[in-house]
Amino acid sequence: MVEITQPKGFVPRSKGCDLPAQYAQKAENLNVFSGRFEAWREPELVVQFPYPVCRAHVSECCWDGSNSLGDRYVTTRLTPKTYLSRPSQRPLVTDSLCDTAWSFLGYPQPDPVSINVDSGISVVGGPDLQSRTYVVTYGTECEEGPPSCPTDPIKVDKRSRVELLLPSPPEVEWGVTHVNVYRSQSLWDTEQGFVEFNDSAINTGFTSVATQQEYFLVARLPIGQASFLDDVEDQSLGDALDQTANFPPPEGSTVVGESDRNSLVVYEGANLYLSERNSPHSFPVKYRHSFPGKILHAAICGFQIFVLTTRGGYLVNDEVDCQQSPSRPVLDVKDLPIADRCSDVVVLRDGVLYSSQEGLVSLKISG
Repeated sequence: MVEITQPKGFVPRSKGCDLPAQYAQKAENLNVFSGRFEAWREPELVVQFPYPVCRAHVSECCWDGSNSLGDRYVTTRLTPKTYLSRPSQRPLVTDSLCDTAWSFLGYPQPDPVSINVDSGISVVGGPDLQSRTYVVTYGTECEEGPPSCPTDPIKVDKRSRVELLLPSPPEVEWGVTHVNVYRSQSLWDTEQGFVEFNDSAINTGFTSVATQQEYFLVARLPIGQASFLDDVEDQSLGDALDQTANFPPPEGSTVVGESDRNSLVVYEGANLYLSERNSPHSFPVKYRHSFPGKILHAAICGFQIFVLTTRGGYLVNDEVDCQQSPSRPVLDVKDLPIADRCSDVVVLRDGVLYSSQEGLVSLKISG
């Protein structure tokens, strides 16, 4: 007599990214529906969190969780990063959940730099006389935040050594690794003489008005350095400062995601913010859109950004050429039911789905 018993055993952990780390599988019996002998698989413990999990997120085989229903995770595809939004706090960003080195999204504006007037500044006069101002920025090797307010202009000989007292480093949560020093300078005009910096005289007394508006890189220094002695000659200055207002999103912002034009989208209150293309740390004020009601939810479908507010729904088109116009076209979706405050927006293939007091609402963004 042949006795067939129910097979049992363990299936080895999958390789690569088939399953997250610490994910085991157990075979209880055989799956014969496929025509092959394969194990029924029962998931074992993946990861043990030290608190009850209300939100969980997986990216690149790694996990993170939160015990707050107000938290929101988003992973972007075009610029691979994971963002965590928390009520009344600054959004966080990490390059990988496997490392979970969270930092604030963007970079802060530094305090103004101070000039040590006793650092050997020479004022000779004549064609070697300059009027200089300095600004500093925070950032990393690849990204840069907004500039500080400029120093008051000083008169110096172009070969002078000027000592700068740098501002104190920001909180470590900003992830700043470098401080960048920039200076602008205007040359003395031999015919008209030297003219102080002021609006009424800005067009006279300098060989170039344009150079007064441009700041050029003097040095990139490690964060934490207290001072810097500027003895860099004019011909050795670096790139011009990007005058875009690279401010971080406001505190309490919610990260929605990334459009197909590589704009990171966030909202706070009644304002929708779009980042510079391919620069998710930079949110210029000129790209902000204000709505008549508080934003409840937002979702991205290709180039379109669907915004639900307490006063109705809107579509923001991010397909516009930002070099020609910083403002995105906004379409007011008429007679759209108001969304429930506790609901969320589900992105479909050609539109969005959300719940309202009148029931589920489906909107085809494609028209």
